[in-house]
Order: sequence, then C-alpha cells, then structure tokens
Amino acid sequence: QGTATVSQALLAGTVDCGINAPLTLAKAIDTAGLQPVLIGSVIGESPQSFHPYWATRADSSIKTVQDLKGKTVAVNTIGSQVDLFTRAWLRHNGLDPDKDVSIVEVPFPIGLTALKRGQVDAIVLVQPFAAKAEKEGGIRRLGDIGQVLPSNIELVEACRRQALEAHPKAIAQFAKDFAAASDRFQTHHEASIELISEVTKLPAPVLQSFMFTDKDFHRWSHGAIDVSVVQHMFDLFYDNGALKKRLKAQDYVQPGVTIVAQ
Repeated sequence: QGTATVSQALLAGTVDCGINAPLTLAKAIDTAGLQPVLIGSVIGESPQSFHPYWATRADSSIKTVQDLKGKTVAVNTIGSQVDLFTRAWLRHNGLDPDKDVSIVEVPFPIGLTALKRGQVDAIVLVQPFAAKAEKEGGIRRLGDIGQVLPSNIELVEACRRQALEAHPKAIAQFAKDFAAASDRFQTHHEASIELISEVTKLPAPVLQSFMFTDKDFHRWSHGAIDVSVVQHMFDLFYDNGALKKRLKAQDYVQPGVTIVAQ
C-alpha cells in the first residue's frame, strides 16, 4: 500500500536500507531529518515505457478528466506518490483535487473490482494490475503519469548515512550486489517472471503479456539511479506543496556507493 513504513523504519534505525518511493523518502528528509544515501533504482518510467494511468469504466459517462468533477477517484494511499501525481494531474487539467473530486484509498489489488462495482468512478492502474484490467476489458483510459512527468522513478533503494559511516565496506558491497541482482533480473526473463508470479500470485501468462516489453516499467541498467530525474521529482513535490523546503538530490549521492546512471 505504500513505502511510508520503510521510511519510518529507516528513521527509527530498525533497518539500515530499504526500498522507498522518492516522495516518502523526501518527506522523511524534509520533516524528520532522515539522512539517506541513494543506492539505486528499482523501477520507473521513461517516455518509451509504460506509465501508470487513470481509468474509468468504458460504459461510464466520464470521457475526459474534466468529467471527474463531483466524482470519486481512488488512489492506493492518501499521501503516496500516486496520490500526489493524481492531484498534480487534476490541477493541470483545471480541477481542484480538494474541492472538485473526492479522493479515497483503495489498495491496488482491489481497485478494478471497486471500479466495476461502481464504488469509485476512477482508479489508478499500475502493473501488473493494468495488464489484468486490459485483458478483462471494459475500461477507458483518461490520462497517464507521463503527462505530469515523462521520466520518473517509482522505487529507490536507500540506506541510512549512519549505517554507511558505521559499515562502509558492507554498504558498498550491498550496492554492488544490488547492481548484480538488477542485471540478473533484467537478463533472466523466465526466472524473473516465475519469481514475480510466486510473490504476486498472478499467473505467468499475465506477467508475460507486459513484462520486459514496451508495456513494462523502465529499469535502468545495473539498477542505476538517474540523479537528474530524482531532482525533477523533488522539485515537483515542492511545487505541489508536499515538501516545506527544496531538496538537492546530489546531497544524497555517495561516490563509490550510489549507482549513478551514465
């Protein structure tokens, strides 16, 4: 349902490293003084990749984003990165997310069911749930996150700076292992799909319909992180009121540890 618990665990020192959405990581830096070191990226989006998108029922009277006025839109978690992108998308299209629509929490796995039952008027579809929805049919796409930010990162691996200072060799080795695991995932397609199927309980054919195709998320070689993309996201978060102060992505890059995209 979101990565806020990981940021909380990093702040508490109960974990040394963890996967975060850039927004939850930025909020932990902004409001609680977390000092992370970026390790690498897990998934994201580029102009050539899949982007999560907003959808409604195909038989709905909602045909454009403006038709959402007075309607209910579901996000996975209030305050999440998806929530922020949804609000930015609505503002970009002339709607006030606080007055013109009702935004509610619906976990990704049950979003399509809620939409088809009429409990909500629009949902955000991410993979692998988008592939399942498209296979079943009956949905209409209204817009996608690429309209807000063409390139962005959904999930990043980060470690506490205190952990790096206490165990520099271990954290550096962790970064090397992260890069190796990222490459293995991207090159061993059959094994990777089998693993994801086991974890998500989704049939392999559903995953094969999008994974490692142009319908999949973007993955950087070696699990590298594009620092300029992180900066654009930090700026977007600040401009949309999610952060109290501007952040510099470069402040959380550690030479020899951060896997920087070249």
